[in-house]
Amino acid sequence: MYFPGVDMGRFDNGIKAAIEEDIAGEFREALIGIHRLPVSSRFGVYLAYRYYLSLFHKIRKISAKRILEERVRIPNGHKLSLMMSSYIQYKIAVL
Repeated sequence: MYFPGVDMGRFDNGIKAAIEEDIAGEFREALIGIHRLPVSSRFGVYLAYRYYLSLFHKIRKISAKRILEERVRIPNGHKLSLMMSSYIQYKIAVL
């Protein structure tokens, strides 16, 4: 992975926390934008949002060292669960 402006030799939990805080703010803003989308586009964008938010939560729990050493992924079963719960929320107009 490449983080602009970050020397990967110095990437540590402090730098990771700062990056995470920035990303968390972007997720908050993204949800506001999703609610403003046309209904026809909302489900697909919301599903992608939920997937990447899940991945982000998983990354937050992992040390900076482990992020550099291994792949972080969401298991297929969790992806299916995200899709189903997102679809239910879409259909009952929570979005």
